Amino acid sequence: MPSPLQETPGAMSYDGTTPLELDDFAEGTTNWSFDIEAADLEWDDQYLGVTKPLRVSLSLIRSIQNFSVNGTIVFEAVGECDRCLAPSTTPVKAAVKVLIQRKEATDDEIEALENEDQIEIVHPGTRSVDLTQRLRDSAVLELPMRIHCRPDCKGLCSQCGQDLNAEQCDCGESTTDPRWSALADLKSNLT
Repeated sequence: MPSPLQETPGAMSYDGTTPLELDDFAEGTTNWSFDIEAADLEWDDQYLGVTKPLRVSLSLIRSIQNFSVNGTIVFEAVGECDRCLAPSTTPVKAAVKVLIQRKEATDDEIEALENEDQIEIVHPGTRSVDLTQRLRDSAVLELPMRIHCRPDCKGLCSQCGQDLNAEQCDCGESTTDPRWSALADLKSNLT
């Protein structure tokens, strides 16, 4: 269960797992900081996980029927080193930014915003908006393609599989794949 850490005094509570009740916010700025578990965001990445709660800091600015939500998500991604397969962690910081406009939208506006991720137009009668998917998407989009146990990781030997960070192996780097011997013969005949 998420735990609120810091809120604007007198502000409505928000923990990232429940819908954001738009009518509960007065004009002006409201700030929150809270921890949220990856399971509450329906985190499902087969290669990189999260073992500690994600730290979320959000700011909502309301101006009439416009709600601007900005913030950050900070967490540690956990997975295997891409080079040596050792357990590894890497810090990740993701930005959250969305403008919610509560108004009647024309077909042209809807079409123009079809591929826009940071602007959402909702019907004037909409009372709540769920930010769970936006929080998850913001975090997932910042995940690195590869993580390493350390920047100078030497990886595994391609011949015997020895972890080269622990010790060198006796395999020679000059080992030639026998399938290429015909090309080596051709090269020696040309020179």
